[in-house]
Amino acid sequence: VSDIGDQGWSELGACLRALPVAWRQAALLSLAFAEDFAIVDANSGTIPWLSVTLPSMWAPEDKVGRRFGDIHAPVADSRLVVGASDHLVRLVTSPTRCERFVWTVSAHPRLHAHPQRVDPARWPAGLSPDNLAALSWWRTERQTFIPVPGAEQAVFTILIDTQPLTQAIHSPERAARVHDAVASMSDAVLAYRGLTAVREPLLQWLAQRADAAGLQ
Repeated sequence: VSDIGDQGWSELGACLRALPVAWRQAALLSLAFAEDFAIVDANSGTIPWLSVTLPSMWAPEDKVGRRFGDIHAPVADSRLVVGASDHLVRLVTSPTRCERFVWTVSAHPRLHAHPQRVDPARWPAGLSPDNLAALSWWRTERQTFIPVPGAEQAVFTILIDTQPLTQAIHSPERAARVHDAVASMSDAVLAYRGLTAVREPLLQWLAQRADAAGLQ
C-alpha cells in the first residue's frame, strides 16, 4: 500500500489503508477492473459479497448479505422475478455463462449514481422535447454471470456506461425501438426509472427522431 502511495496514486492508497487488512487484496483486485462485482451463492440464495463503486440508483450497503429475491423486490413489476428467485439463482450459478444488457434514460451524467448523491428531482419541470433530450443521458449496464466451478456460486459483473442521449440515439431505427419500449412501460416501471414526469416530451423527441425515416 505504501508503494502505491509513492507512485502518486494517493487516493487508491488511502482507500486501501482505510480497509481492514483482510479486505485489501480483494479491494485491489476489484479496482483493477472497470466492472463492479458481486457473488451469488446458490446454497444460501444470497449475495454474500459485493464490490460496487458505480451503483445505478441503489445502495450496495443495503443489499449485501440479503437474499436474491429480497434484493429485487423494490424493482418495478418484479413479481415474476421474486417468485422465481430460487430457480434464477440456480440458473445463474449453473455452468452456463449468462449475459444481459440494461438501459435507461437519466438526467444524471456521472457513472456513479448512489441514491444519496443524485438529485431526486431529476429534470427541471416544463422542458420541451429538444431541451429534455439535451439534458438527458443514455445509461447502460452490461451484466454477466460467470460460474465458479465446484462452488455453486457465480461472479456477477456490472459494467456501466453513459452517453449523451442525442449521441446514443443515432438513427431513426434506434429512436423507433426506444420509443416503443418507453411507450410500453407501465406506470410502476416509469416511476421506478424516474421517467414519469418526462414520459410525454421524451416520447415526442423519440418520435421526431424516428420520423426522419418515416418509421412512426
